[in-house]
Amino acid sequence: MYTTILALGLAPLALAGALPKRDLAPASGAALPSGWEYSGCYTDDRNHRSLSSDFYFDSPSNLMTAASCISYCSSKGYPVAGTEYSGECYCGPLVPQQSGTTGCSMACSGDSNQACGGPDRLTVYSSFHTNPGPTGWTSQGCYTDSVQARTLSNLEQVPGGTDAMTVAACTTKCGSLGFSYAGLEYAGECFCGNTLNNGATPFAGGCGMLCKGDNTEFCGGPDRLNLYAATTTPA
Repeated sequence: MYTTILALGLAPLALAGALPKRDLAPASGAALPSGWEYSGCYTDDRNHRSLSSDFYFDSPSNLMTAASCISYCSSKGYPVAGTEYSGECYCGPLVPQQSGTTGCSMACSGDSNQACGGPDRLTVYSSFHTNPGPTGWTSQGCYTDSVQARTLSNLEQVPGGTDAMTVAACTTKCGSLGFSYAGLEYAGECFCGNTLNNGATPFAGGCGMLCKGDNTEFCGGPDRLNLYAATTTPA
Protein backbone atom coordinates (compact mmCIF):
# COMPACT_ATOMS: atom_id res chain seq x y z
CA MET A 1 0.00 0.00 0.00
CA TYR A 2 2.73 2.43 1.00
CA THR A 3 4.64 1.71 -2.22
CA THR A 4 1.52 2.40 -4.29
CA ILE A 5 0.82 5.70 -2.52
CA LEU A 6 4.46 6.78 -2.90
CA ALA A 7 4.40 5.95 -6.59
CA LEU A 8 1.20 7.94 -7.10
CA GLY A 9 2.67 10.88 -5.20
CA LEU A 10 5.81 10.92 -7.30
CA ALA A 11 3.97 10.60 -10.61
CA PRO A 12 3.10 14.31 -10.94
CA LEU A 13 6.70 15.24 -10.16
CA ALA A 14 7.98 12.94 -12.85
CA LEU A 15 5.45 14.36 -15.31
CA ALA A 16 6.44 17.92 -14.42
CA GLY A 17 10.07 17.10 -15.02
CA ALA A 18 9.20 15.69 -18.43
CA LEU A 19 7.27 18.78 -19.53
CA PRO A 20 9.22 21.28 -21.65
CA LYS A 21 10.11 24.52 -19.85
CA ARG A 22 7.82 27.34 -20.89
CA ASP A 23 9.57 30.35 -22.39
CA LEU A 24 8.19 33.54 -20.90
CA ALA A 25 8.04 36.67 -23.01
CA PRO A 26 8.44 40.25 -21.84
CA ALA A 27 5.42 42.50 -21.79
CA SER A 28 4.43 44.12 -25.06
CA GLY A 29 1.61 45.96 -26.77
CA ALA A 30 -1.36 46.74 -24.58
CA ALA A 31 0.47 45.40 -21.50
CA LEU A 32 2.85 48.38 -21.64
CA PRO A 33 2.04 52.00 -20.85
CA SER A 34 1.93 54.27 -23.90
CA GLY A 35 5.36 55.34 -25.12
CA TRP A 36 7.26 52.44 -23.53
CA GLU A 37 8.86 49.48 -25.27
CA TYR A 38 10.89 46.40 -24.46
CA SER A 39 14.65 47.06 -24.71
CA GLY A 40 16.12 43.63 -23.94
CA CYS A 41 17.54 41.31 -21.31
CA TYR A 42 20.53 42.79 -19.50
CA THR A 43 23.08 41.61 -16.97
CA ASP A 44 23.07 43.00 -13.44
CA ASP A 45 25.23 42.75 -10.31
CA ARG A 46 23.98 43.43 -6.80
CA ASN A 47 27.28 45.15 -5.99
CA HIS A 48 27.21 47.31 -9.13
CA ARG A 49 23.62 47.82 -10.22
CA SER A 50 22.98 48.40 -13.92
CA LEU A 51 20.01 50.62 -12.97
CA SER A 52 20.84 52.31 -9.69
CA SER A 53 18.86 55.56 -9.52
CA ASP A 54 15.83 54.17 -7.68
CA PHE A 55 14.22 50.83 -6.85
CA TYR A 56 11.56 48.97 -4.91
CA PHE A 57 10.92 45.36 -3.95
CA ASP A 58 7.38 44.08 -4.36
CA SER A 59 7.21 41.95 -1.24
CA PRO A 60 5.06 40.65 0.34
CA SER A 61 2.31 41.93 -1.99
CA ASN A 62 3.59 39.90 -4.98
CA LEU A 63 2.06 42.18 -7.59
CA MET A 64 5.10 42.99 -9.75
CA THR A 65 4.50 43.41 -13.48
CA ALA A 66 6.23 45.39 -16.20
CA ALA A 67 3.47 47.99 -16.00
CA SER A 68 3.78 48.44 -12.22
CA CYS A 69 7.56 48.85 -12.43
CA ILE A 70 7.27 51.28 -15.35
CA SER A 71 4.64 53.27 -13.48
CA TYR A 72 6.96 53.58 -10.48
CA CYS A 73 10.03 54.62 -12.50
CA SER A 74 8.02 57.02 -14.63
CA SER A 75 6.61 58.70 -11.52
CA LYS A 76 10.20 59.30 -10.39
CA GLY A 77 11.14 60.85 -13.73
CA TYR A 78 13.20 57.96 -15.12
CA PRO A 79 12.87 56.76 -18.74
CA VAL A 80 14.27 53.26 -18.08
CA ALA A 81 12.71 50.54 -15.91
CA GLY A 82 13.91 47.00 -15.26
CA THR A 83 12.36 44.03 -13.48
CA GLU A 84 14.50 41.38 -11.81
CA TYR A 85 14.09 38.13 -9.90
CA SER A 86 10.27 38.16 -10.23
CA GLY A 87 9.62 40.98 -7.78
CA GLU A 88 12.33 43.65 -7.99
CA CYS A 89 12.07 46.94 -9.89
CA TYR A 90 15.00 49.22 -10.78
CA CYS A 91 15.07 52.62 -12.48
CA GLY A 92 17.64 54.74 -14.28
CA PRO A 93 18.31 57.40 -16.92
CA LEU A 94 20.02 55.11 -19.45
CA VAL A 95 19.60 51.62 -20.85
CA PRO A 96 22.43 49.43 -19.44
CA GLN A 97 25.50 48.66 -21.55
CA GLN A 98 25.53 44.85 -21.31
CA SER A 99 22.75 43.45 -23.49
CA GLY A 100 22.00 40.47 -25.67
CA THR A 101 21.99 38.05 -22.75
CA THR A 102 19.63 35.26 -21.80
CA GLY A 103 18.27 34.35 -18.40
CA CYS A 104 15.31 36.71 -18.16
CA SER A 105 12.93 33.81 -17.65
CA MET A 106 11.47 34.21 -14.15
CA ALA A 107 7.74 34.89 -14.06
CA CYS A 108 6.57 38.21 -12.64
CA SER A 109 5.12 37.82 -9.16
CA GLY A 110 2.02 39.66 -10.39
CA ASP A 111 1.66 37.96 -13.80
CA SER A 112 2.81 34.39 -14.33
CA ASN A 113 2.68 34.84 -18.12
CA GLN A 114 5.18 37.69 -18.14
CA ALA A 115 8.96 37.60 -17.71
CA CYS A 116 10.45 39.67 -14.87
CA GLY A 117 14.19 39.14 -15.26
CA GLY A 118 16.04 36.44 -13.37
CA PRO A 119 19.04 36.00 -11.07
CA ASP A 120 21.35 38.93 -12.00
CA ARG A 121 19.21 39.59 -15.07
CA LEU A 122 17.02 42.59 -15.87
CA THR A 123 14.07 42.68 -18.24
CA VAL A 124 14.42 46.28 -19.38
CA TYR A 125 11.87 48.72 -20.80
CA SER A 126 12.48 52.27 -21.98
CA SER A 127 10.59 55.34 -23.06
CA PHE A 128 12.55 57.22 -25.67
CA HIS A 129 10.97 60.51 -26.62
CA THR A 130 13.41 61.90 -29.16
CA ASN A 131 12.25 65.30 -30.31
CA PRO A 132 11.92 65.04 -34.13
CA GLY A 133 13.21 68.60 -34.35
CA PRO A 134 11.79 72.09 -34.03
CA THR A 135 10.75 73.93 -37.19
CA GLY A 136 13.76 74.18 -39.50
CA TRP A 137 15.63 71.26 -37.89
CA THR A 138 15.49 67.46 -38.18
CA SER A 139 16.77 64.79 -35.83
CA GLN A 140 19.76 62.82 -37.11
CA GLY A 141 19.71 60.35 -34.23
CA CYS A 142 22.24 59.51 -31.54
CA TYR A 143 25.93 60.11 -32.36
CA THR A 144 29.23 59.35 -30.67
CA ASP A 145 31.30 62.07 -29.02
CA SER A 146 34.22 62.37 -26.61
CA VAL A 147 35.83 65.04 -24.48
CA GLN A 148 39.16 64.55 -26.27
CA ALA A 149 37.72 64.61 -29.80
CA ARG A 150 34.53 66.61 -30.14
CA THR A 151 32.02 65.81 -32.87
CA LEU A 152 30.85 69.44 -32.89
CA SER A 153 33.54 71.99 -32.08
CA ASN A 154 31.64 74.75 -30.31
CA LEU A 155 30.17 74.48 -26.81
CA GLU A 156 27.53 77.19 -26.45
CA GLN A 157 25.41 78.50 -23.59
CA VAL A 158 21.65 78.85 -23.91
CA PRO A 159 19.55 81.47 -22.08
CA GLY A 160 19.03 80.23 -18.53
CA GLY A 161 22.10 77.99 -18.61
CA THR A 162 22.26 74.22 -18.41
CA ASP A 163 19.16 73.97 -16.23
CA ALA A 164 17.11 75.45 -19.08
CA MET A 165 18.44 73.10 -21.76
CA THR A 166 15.93 71.85 -24.33
CA VAL A 167 16.19 70.78 -27.96
CA ALA A 168 14.57 74.04 -29.05
CA ALA A 169 16.95 76.12 -26.92
CA CYS A 170 20.03 74.45 -28.39
CA THR A 171 18.90 74.49 -32.03
CA THR A 172 17.84 78.13 -31.69
CA LYS A 173 21.24 79.05 -30.26
CA CYS A 174 23.17 77.21 -32.96
CA GLY A 175 20.97 78.62 -35.71
CA SER A 176 21.42 82.19 -34.45
CA LEU A 177 25.19 81.74 -34.71
CA GLY A 178 24.97 80.45 -38.27
CA PHE A 179 25.69 76.77 -37.56
CA SER A 180 24.03 73.96 -39.48
CA TYR A 181 24.37 71.29 -36.76
CA ALA A 182 23.24 71.27 -33.14
CA GLY A 183 23.98 68.54 -30.62
CA LEU A 184 22.74 68.01 -27.08
CA GLU A 185 24.79 66.04 -24.58
CA TYR A 186 24.70 64.97 -20.93
CA ALA A 187 21.30 66.55 -20.24
CA GLY A 188 22.52 70.16 -20.25
CA GLU A 189 25.23 70.74 -22.88
CA CYS A 190 24.74 72.31 -26.32
CA PHE A 191 27.31 71.93 -29.09
CA CYS A 192 27.22 73.62 -32.50
CA GLY A 193 29.15 73.16 -35.74
CA ASN A 194 29.06 73.01 -39.52
CA THR A 195 30.81 69.65 -39.87
CA LEU A 196 30.87 66.34 -38.00
CA ASN A 197 34.44 65.85 -36.80
CA ASN A 198 36.71 63.08 -35.53
CA GLY A 199 34.97 60.18 -37.23
CA ALA A 200 31.65 60.63 -35.45
CA THR A 201 29.19 57.84 -36.22
CA PRO A 202 25.56 57.05 -35.41
CA PHE A 203 25.13 54.92 -32.30
CA ALA A 204 22.13 52.81 -31.35
CA GLY A 205 22.02 53.70 -27.66
CA GLY A 206 23.27 56.01 -24.95
CA CYS A 207 21.20 59.12 -25.73
CA GLY A 208 18.81 58.52 -22.88
CA MET A 209 19.40 61.43 -20.51
CA LEU A 210 16.43 63.73 -20.02
CA CYS A 211 16.89 67.41 -20.86
CA LYS A 212 17.32 69.50 -17.73
CA GLY A 213 14.86 72.02 -19.09
CA ASP A 214 12.25 69.53 -20.32
CA ASN A 215 11.96 66.04 -18.86
CA THR A 216 9.78 64.86 -21.75
CA GLU A 217 12.63 64.85 -24.28
CA PHE A 218 16.17 63.54 -24.49
CA CYS A 219 19.42 65.49 -24.46
CA GLY A 220 22.10 62.93 -25.26
CA GLY A 221 24.14 61.11 -22.65
CA PRO A 222 27.75 60.53 -21.56
CA ASP A 223 29.82 60.83 -24.78
CA ARG A 224 26.61 60.77 -26.82
CA LEU A 225 24.91 63.53 -28.81
CA ASN A 226 21.31 63.88 -29.88
CA LEU A 227 22.18 65.44 -33.22
CA TYR A 228 20.03 67.85 -35.24
CA ALA A 229 20.62 69.27 -38.72
CA ALA A 230 19.22 72.52 -40.09
CA THR A 231 16.87 71.98 -43.03
CA THR A 232 17.64 75.45 -44.39
CA THR A 233 20.86 77.42 -44.48
CA PRO A 234 21.14 79.35 -41.20
CA ALA A 235 21.11 83.13 -41.54
